[in-house]
Amino acid sequence: MIKIAEKTFLVTGAGTGIGYSIAEHLIGSEARVVVHCNSHIEPAQKLASEAKTDCVVIQKDLSEPQAGQELVEEIINLGYAIDGVVNNAAIMTELSLDDNPSVWEEKWLKTLQVNLIAVSSITRRAIEHFKSKGGGIIVNISSRAAHRGDTPECMHYAASKAALSNFTKSIARNFAADGILAYSICPGFVDTEMTAEFTQNYPLSEILSGIPLQRIAQPEEIAAMVVFLLSGQVPSATGTNIDINGASYVR
Repeated sequence: MIKIAEKTFLVTGAGTGIGYSIAEHLIGSEARVVVHCNSHIEPAQKLASEAKTDCVVIQKDLSEPQAGQELVEEIINLGYAIDGVVNNAAIMTELSLDDNPSVWEEKWLKTLQVNLIAVSSITRRAIEHFKSKGGGIIVNISSRAAHRGDTPECMHYAASKAALSNFTKSIARNFAADGILAYSICPGFVDTEMTAEFTQNYPLSEILSGIPLQRIAQPEEIAAMVVFLLSGQVPSATGTNIDINGASYVR
């Protein structure tokens, strides 16, 4: 396993699913980890209590304005020098063209707030911090939907992830000279609670028929790639969008 001891990383949405696995792998790589969560506080606290490295939990609702900025400020005020940020927290609520216009806009706004605007606030403050210490790494967890689109019920989710992937490219292009690297990971279906909720109305056979690998990815696969990117071994790949989808969408 890659060792990144003595480095400090923030992982958002780490109380469950992909984020939890990323935090777990970083702890296993001997890194310090700030585990952010919102509703999944108990598993996050359990993870931190069992960690053999320095690990703290911060609970914050990223749907609230300024929450992203406040999250990074809180970490810095605790005395941590952040080496990398994994923007994983996201929501996916279904909508319909038949929804009341006010409901439609509310779902779009909340999705953009959590999946994009909070990420931009976290990243803006992180970039300021990275500049003061000579660099840092940002890994954004995007989606296959960012590039191929999604169902009518999840167009807002796909749009938020497309913007996130593009945001990653802008970070890479504009701040590489400051030692700041940025990568975007675009998973397809991953075996998480979010995926289970989304796919409960879809037969597994239907889902697998579109995946040449014939299986859904495991969170550990995403986590392994994140740890590798955070190790700093591939700086020339900054700005890259990395697909992890079983060849269900090949660009």
